[in-house]
Amino acid sequence: MSIERVATFLPSRIELLAVNKGVPALRYAGAFPTPAALEPRIRMERERLAAPGRYNERQAILADEPIRDGTTVVLPYHDAEYAVIAALRSAGQPPFVLSASVLLVCDERREIYVQRRSAFCDAAAGLLHTVSGAQKYPLSHSEESALLETAWREVREETGLNLAPDPEVPLVLIRERMATSFQFVVLGARITASQAAAIHTSVEGEIVPIGFDALEDSLSRPLEWAATGFFHVLAWLALDPVSRRFGAHDADTVVDGAFAATRGVRWPDY
Repeated sequence: MSIERVATFLPSRIELLAVNKGVPALRYAGAFPTPAALEPRIRMERERLAAPGRYNERQAILADEPIRDGTTVVLPYHDAEYAVIAALRSAGQPPFVLSASVLLVCDERREIYVQRRSAFCDAAAGLLHTVSGAQKYPLSHSEESALLETAWREVREETGLNLAPDPEVPLVLIRERMATSFQFVVLGARITASQAAAIHTSVEGEIVPIGFDALEDSLSRPLEWAATGFFHVLAWLALDPVSRRFGAHDADTVVDGAFAATRGVRWPDY
């Protein structure tokens, strides 16, 4: 199964921007210039986000179209507090939030690990997704490595695992138009059986193991998934160099079945 075929999945919603081009570099374009007309909405969002379990962190949002600098993708970005981002969304002017996601895989246990997002999540609550989170500001690492470090930070916070880069694991960059996000995704970060046994759940959601032999069945129920989480798994199946078996089938057959299961499916906007 080619990644080009998988890229045709939900073309009106998900755009595959880069495959194995390394970690996108960030370039700061200053604080987001907040329109004065949004101030009432922003105050309301600040009040909502002051509730227990909510956070009003500063995040990175896309300032302009991605730039190709040789083999590197450069993402110009503004910083904005989450209350501003939420206010823009409610006003019908959603910005593209920069984020990082990781699909975890344990070959010893023949499982992948995804997250059922909690009710606290503003997007895709209750649905299956990869471990993911927004790029926070200020950056804790250089602009060249920030998104990769965000990926590992999310894994630490949401599973308790400390992982390191693996040069053999595919990397992709995705634009998700409905959720208005740019997602840097680590497709198949490998963990051991002992690490899998030590995974814990966080307030962001429950970590759900899906056995290789059960993956085809899980993908046959696409509305249990966030659209991009579903896409991340398809991309992993298409790109991963290991010839794994999923029950009686290979990766290509699983992807074909997933495509068939999504015919006529309308994912909710979130």
